[in-house]
Amino acid sequence: MQTILLTGGAGYIGSHTCLLLLENNFRMVVYDSFINSSRKVIERTREIIGNNINDLDSKFFIWEGDIRDGKSLRNAFSYFEQKNIPIKAVIHFAGLKAVWDSFLNPKEYWDVNVNGSKRLLKVMELYSCSKIVFNSNAAVYDHSSFTLLNEDNDLKPSNLYGAIKFEVEKILKTYFIKNNR
Repeated sequence: MQTILLTGGAGYIGSHTCLLLLENNFRMVVYDSFINSSRKVIERTREIIGNNINDLDSKFFIWEGDIRDGKSLRNAFSYFEQKNIPIKAVIHFAGLKAVWDSFLNPKEYWDVNVNGSKRLLKVMELYSCSKIVFNSNAAVYDHSSFTLLNEDNDLKPSNLYGAIKFEVEKILKTYFIKNNR
């Protein structure tokens, strides 16, 4: 059974992903600051999955922390490594997410979404964890044509929020190249 760190795991997409992975025999560490989410989601997840999984407390962990906090991230990775259930992969949903709010608070969005992602990658590297799935956004693509968007479209962010997501994608590409030589 692999241990997966799920940043933003108490959010809407994160909680549904968590349920699916628990049902498929993964050990889940929900890492969340609870700024954009509620602890009630965790309670509800326990209710939904608790009857279907034996010994849920050994497979479902909550770690409250901000992805910009390197010490908290290192503590999480270290804790599970010391328990001989090291984190092997990260699913990264954490971040600020309101497009309109990114225009009002661009520095905060950059700090949380870009700097937080950089911090996460540095800690992953310290613990030899090189597998990551990132939740991007369609706002990274060129919207000038009237065709449906797909991954073959040109990358040309349509707004500030998209530009911030695109920056994280570029960082991840560099990280992937560096760790897969």
